[in-house]
Amino acid sequence: MMDALTTNFTEEELKEIFEKMDWDKNGYITPIEFKSYLASLKKGEEMSAEEVYDAFDQIDTDGSKQIQWDEFLEAMTSMGRRKSVMSEGEITKIFRTADVDCDGYISFKEARRAYKKVCKLLKKDNEEEAIHKWLETVDFDHDGRISLEEFMLSIAGNTLVDEV
Repeated sequence: MMDALTTNFTEEELKEIFEKMDWDKNGYITPIEFKSYLASLKKGEEMSAEEVYDAFDQIDTDGSKQIQWDEFLEAMTSMGRRKSVMSEGEITKIFRTADVDCDGYISFKEARRAYKKVCKLLKKDNEEEAIHKWLETVDFDHDGRISLEEFMLSIAGNTLVDEV
């Protein structure tokens, strides 16, 4: 019942994340601020400009090249409005089990197994098409691996990408 999941973030917490991303405090997030935030999630590793703009454009629904608070909130909650049936600890445990080499990331192959485990716990079908779509969306920085934060946000129901 993946549809029964929701975010662990309140609107106030999302506002804090938005404000953290908006480092010049002008009320919107630019592509540079967005890239800076994503780089911090990846522990300083670089992303290509194309990857940043692709993710940015998914959130910037009005095409203004600025992410306003309402766009950010909508992107973060578009999958949501659901009740969580898995705790943060349960999600983290699944991730840690999948992260065989303990490097803080899971490969797509490892992520497929983790997704299947989540589906089994939630008694939901794990069709190949759903798994493939989930993998495309969960790796939102397009680096070919999934961080704990990406995994947790996707399972919690609030990613910066489209619904699974």
